[in-house]
Amino acid sequence: MRRALELNSPMTCIRGGGGDGALPAARGFVKVAGPAVVETIKPAQDGDGIVMRLYEPHGGRGKVTVAGPADLAGVSACNHVEEAEGLVSFNGASFSFDIGPFQVRTFRLHMR
Repeated sequence: MRRALELNSPMTCIRGGGGDGALPAARGFVKVAGPAVVETIKPAQDGDGIVMRLYEPHGGRGKVTVAGPADLAGVSACNHVEEAEGLVSFNGASFSFDIGPFQVRTFRLHMR
């Protein structure tokens, strides 16, 4: 699944302003542990936060832990049209949730 996604949807890197314009050799926005794959990370439609969508691609289940950016200020579970469904507890810059077979989960990350 991962290799197919990398082939069909290659990462696009956009250089930001400031500095010398050099890009780091590697950089990650989030780290995911558990049976989930990040499908999307994008600005929220209403401009309030960042939306992250993950899914379980193999028919498994379990606990997923997401280590996010250091300036994480809050996490909300959302439906597929980004409507809030409740707050998710987080510890520092990480949060956990359960995922079922082939389930899609959507979260809104609020930054400081």
